[in-house]
Amino acid sequence: MGVPELRDCLGAANARMDRVLEALRIASPEALDGCARLIELACREVAGGIREAAGTGGEAALGAAEQTGAGVDRAALSAALELRTRIRQARRLLDNVYRFQARWGESLGSRTGGYLPGGQAAPVRSASRVCLRG
Repeated sequence: MGVPELRDCLGAANARMDRVLEALRIASPEALDGCARLIELACREVAGGIREAAGTGGEAALGAAEQTGAGVDRAALSAALELRTRIRQARRLLDNVYRFQARWGESLGSRTGGYLPGGQAAPVRSASRVCLRG
């Protein structure tokens, strides 16, 4: 695998990250369920592409080209920068989801359990699982 294949891997990873960003914007449980898997697949594609590209010319040659700028493929560089932007957008959206969930947990805890002596909301006692026996 060479630079063209690496470009293809980056393009596929960008397409997956676009799907992740769309799912995070929709923010429905169904849409969010697949996000982790899509991110994992995108990372594997990029890692595999880099590993293969390094294997064709040797890792030392790839590192030397990176250091000197020799043999830099502008399309691959552009795809890599787009991927970095998408990953940063996904991180911001995931951070917002985390903050929302944490605040929602505090709100739910204060509504169901009141407040602790220090003024913090009581923790939510639910473990997100229900066991019914009949």
